[in-house]
Amino acid sequence: MDQSDIEMLLQSETALKGTSESATIVDDPESKKTSGKGKGLYQVVYNEAETLQAAPSRQIDFPKTAEIQRILRLQVPIIVRLAEKVMPMGEVVKLAPGAIIEFNKTVSEPLELMINNKCIGTGQTVKVGEKFGLRITNLSTISQVIKAMAGK
Repeated sequence: MDQSDIEMLLQSETALKGTSESATIVDDPESKKTSGKGKGLYQVVYNEAETLQAAPSRQIDFPKTAEIQRILRLQVPIIVRLAEKVMPMGEVVKLAPGAIIEFNKTVSEPLELMINNKCIGTGQTVKVGEKFGLRITNLSTISQVIKAMAGK
């Protein structure tokens, strides 16, 4: 993906009409829980029930040009950041299997969803069978996500 691809995708997103800046996900109004608020972030509403539902997604009608469709098929690595900490090199080289590193983040705090070392959203951990997942609670706008892929 080069700069012209990013610009083409941004222009297509900007030209779209009816793209909403917020998403509401839930049909049961009595068990709604709202995520935290953030500037330029989508606010997601979800059920408190621990059962997983069909994954919600944004309805985006990008142009059907070959170039745009090629860009949209690209595989993009995403990272969920638990926490970070700065440690002296002397302590890092002494780490051994079984060592525990303590972070200043509580287990209830949201994790960061990242693309290209840029935070594009936050979420809470969920268990999906025997694997971990991330229930997205806040998500950047489409333009911000595209810019993050470009490293801007």
